[in-house]
Amino acid sequence: MKKLRLELFSIIILSSTLPGFTQKSDLNQYPNVTSDIANDQNLIYFIKHRITIPGVWGLGINTQYTIKHIVYASIEGGYGWVIGKHVPDFDKKFRGWFDIKIGYPILSFSSKTNGRWVTSQSNTHDYYYSIDVPVHTSLIALAGYTSEPTSLKIYPDGSGGGLVQPYSFQAPVYTFGVKWLSYLRANVKVNSSTGSVQRLFEFYAGVIIPAKNEIITHDNYKSIPKTSKIGYDIHLTIPYRLNSIGTFDIGIKSLGYNDNARLYIGNTFYL
Repeated sequence: MKKLRLELFSIIILSSTLPGFTQKSDLNQYPNVTSDIANDQNLIYFIKHRITIPGVWGLGINTQYTIKHIVYASIEGGYGWVIGKHVPDFDKKFRGWFDIKIGYPILSFSSKTNGRWVTSQSNTHDYYYSIDVPVHTSLIALAGYTSEPTSLKIYPDGSGGGLVQPYSFQAPVYTFGVKWLSYLRANVKVNSSTGSVQRLFEFYAGVIIPAKNEIITHDNYKSIPKTSKIGYDIHLTIPYRLNSIGTFDIGIKSLGYNDNARLYIGNTFYL
């Protein structure tokens, strides 16, 4: 019987450290939290503002869906102006982007974090409470597909006249990587003040493989071949205070159709 109890104890301890295991946050630990919205929220939405150089400046919608311990999915679509010089009737000034990723939460857990909840502002000061709130974190292995605009110079193929021209195009790629995702959203109350708080942190690192061997361009111009090197994508979503409207995003990416790195900056706005 003693041996059986030890084995059962070992199983419980082991299961608590397995990938995908997490414990529901205990609101008794958080005297200022009236409800932990993120704990029961499977579907979340964000507005994305992005500037990619070279690439697009535009707005989009990002949707993330999670079934705890089973699957994670993210879909993003947007539209904007392709940054740079454009030749009339030669390429497109405005293009859209699309990104889908599906993955498995390797590790999931809940923890306590402290943040600033701003209650009022003046010309000289912010007035805020420092409160503890529950945050839900996952390490996720991901695979996906992305099609996004970029631009570079293309060259005549020799079959006719023409000059070297800037050209915008869609770059379709497959993506494989890992994401560290921390998200909190809760209703809080301090004395007579009530409201909601939210915060998103993401770190993503992955590789990019071109989905096409070449991109066909304009008539009488050379196509754009994929490079022999694997591309990469590294970006951060950095939060601020608990009831800010969004985050600051920054990253660097290579799409695999040329060797140039692309700077990404932008914002994620909470909905």
